[in-house]
Amino acid sequence: MQTYRNIEYIVIDGASTDGTLEVIKNYEHIIDYYVSEPDQGVYNAMNKGLSLAAGDYICILNSDDWLIDDAIKYSVRELLASNADYSGADEYCVDEQGNLVFLYGLRHFDEVALVMGNPCNHGTMLISSNAYEKIGYYDETYKIAADLKMQLALITDNRMKHCIINKPIHYYELAGLSDIHKDMMLKEVAQVLREYHPSINKTELCSLVSLVFDWQFNEQIISDIENILRKPYYTQKQKYYLLNRLVECGYTIKDQEFKHLVGKTFSYHHLGTRFYTFIKKIIYYVCYKFDR
Repeated sequence: MQTYRNIEYIVIDGASTDGTLEVIKNYEHIIDYYVSEPDQGVYNAMNKGLSLAAGDYICILNSDDWLIDDAIKYSVRELLASNADYSGADEYCVDEQGNLVFLYGLRHFDEVALVMGNPCNHGTMLISSNAYEKIGYYDETYKIAADLKMQLALITDNRMKHCIINKPIHYYELAGLSDIHKDMMLKEVAQVLREYHPSINKTELCSLVSLVFDWQFNEQIISDIENILRKPYYTQKQKYYLLNRLVECGYTIKDQEFKHLVGKTFSYHHLGTRFYTFIKKIIYYVCYKFDR
């Protein structure tokens, strides 16, 4: 139970047949609104909840993830102190038994997110209703990557101000991922990133996604990322991140034009987490879809 009390609880259930509705009814004395009806997927359910929410800031939490008791208190306090439109935080990634696997640190709420993926798990974020009014709701044409699209829209909109909660506030349960759904994820990520990378061709975009989201590493990827590093469109921070990702995968810097990027002091997390920020929502979507 959250220590911050001024919270509106809304539960959106897609007509589950696993006993979810009975659980909801056991807690209906503290739930402000709930609905259990068929929907068109995860993002349709999220948008349904957003249309019902009356709060100034909104947190979207998946059914098998959870927040620490002070999560909302810490987030609201920092949001108000910073006059920010959205917040993000670190999280605990756990297995299905609740055992800690690793700590996922919030990374960049800046242009580096455009070449490194999700800056944080969507579940750690509070986003203002005002931001949703300006940015729009989740794009329901996506099955997996609409929250990445939302995060990048917030980060690249100069009207939006962020703040950071410097502690883990969210528990995220990891799960397995089939090759079929990984391919779906990578395809959708490429769709999202296409808008933000006008200077690269399709092959270079594919290599960027493969390196950053799937930790793939081969001669074609090396060649394409080197081409990206030569483009003036990208900032020093973006190039530094990409070069260091290559190095983490075994790349040796031979070209003198790249060596000036080594030793920069930009701050980011060296997380060998592969695409774990996406794994859970893919599994959630699959279970959600087929539990109908």
